[in-house]
Amino acid sequence: MSLLSYLRAHLPSCPSVKAIKRAIDHKLCKINGSVERFSTHPLKKGDLIELQLLGDLPKTVPTLLYEDEELLVYNKSAYTLSDSPKQLFAVHRLDKETTGVLLYAKTLASQEKFSALFAERKVHKKYLALVDGQVQKRSFSCHNFLGKKQSYEGGALYGPVSRSLGKEALTHFERLEETALCSLLLCSPITGRTHQIRSHLKTAGHPVLGDWQYAHSFRCPYPARRYLLHAHKLEIADRLFVAPVPQDFMTAYAELFQKAFSY
Repeated sequence: MSLLSYLRAHLPSCPSVKAIKRAIDHKLCKINGSVERFSTHPLKKGDLIELQLLGDLPKTVPTLLYEDEELLVYNKSAYTLSDSPKQLFAVHRLDKETTGVLLYAKTLASQEKFSALFAERKVHKKYLALVDGQVQKRSFSCHNFLGKKQSYEGGALYGPVSRSLGKEALTHFERLEETALCSLLLCSPITGRTHQIRSHLKTAGHPVLGDWQYAHSFRCPYPARRYLLHAHKLEIADRLFVAPVPQDFMTAYAELFQKAFSY
């Protein structure tokens, strides 16, 4: 049986199938001690399943940061798809669980104009990431060629490949704070490849906390419900947009570093 089918059959008191799937999506289901992200996972005899159900989640909507005759700039909330707004043109994208600055154009001409600035590397982006382990260097870079390493239902993994098979990817990292178990990094992607920051941090040995797609285990025990990556600042055409850090990121920071978030 699949994981979802089994849980449906054995949890008659659960309020709905949607509640089960929501718990799985939020990384609250473990099989034999490892987080399972897919409700279609086939079970084997003897598997030990742990499930923590969520209460009703508050509806979150992107917050409007800026608007003019060409652009709409939002602070994207977690689990919101980048292409969800209708009658707008996405200039770039953020992964589903990533929060932060996201640009939409009001017309196709505006989309082409601002997309060209991304392609020409004239856009400056700053991300905040809570990552696993103690980062030793104050600053470092990851420069390689990224390509699809694995495809599966619901997603894909990207990693280093040969020049002929991938696209150039460059990210600069600055360590802001660290403990023995985790670090806070400022990430500056120069290119804009799919999963670039997440893949580069996995390659560096410091995956983003909560990013079970790129890490099967973490040294840091903090139970992040999503990968803690936030697109904090974006500068384009002499305009700087700043997205306030979401509450779950600040809560994680406060617990991990034992002080209030101040960046």
